[in-house]
Amino acid sequence: MYPLSAKIFETQLLAGIVLRPSLLAFFTGISVGQSLDLVLLFSSLVLAVIDWDYLIVEMRIFFITGTLLLISGFFLFPIYWTHPLAVCGLFYLSQKILPNSLGSGDLWVVGLWSFFLSGYELLQLLFVASLSGLVVFGFHALRKNPPERLPFLPFLFIGLLVLLLKSHYASQF
Repeated sequence: MYPLSAKIFETQLLAGIVLRPSLLAFFTGISVGQSLDLVLLFSSLVLAVIDWDYLIVEMRIFFITGTLLLISGFFLFPIYWTHPLAVCGLFYLSQKILPNSLGSGDLWVVGLWSFFLSGYELLQLLFVASLSGLVVFGFHALRKNPPERLPFLPFLFIGLLVLLLKSHYASQF
């Protein structure tokens, strides 16, 4: 168990404040997909803040939101069953080549997201996450202060945010 910092409390409070109106808006006209995107986005934000501070993925938050997304996803979205298997295979391969390069919490999160993302979207998400992680690491390296360990979930969140914004604005045109 980790101590509750002010940053984590504020992030959870923000996510709760934003999600409550989205749940009310769900009953008044927002699409189901958009409300589930908000749940996914803000639960990922909370997990990213915790990972940034403590280098762990809080499994209680992950399992609650993951179960909600999987149950609703069975009825609302196409499920890609082979993607989580590919993610697990690639994780196993990466652990053989570079041990301890990626945490199991990151694997759980990418595995859950891979149920709902196409292969192309999953590659885009991982590209944006890796690129943003390299930019942050490069920034720290230029300042002669390279981090010993860098959490990956905040960069996965950035990749998910870019992907959801891209899909939202691409559907506008």
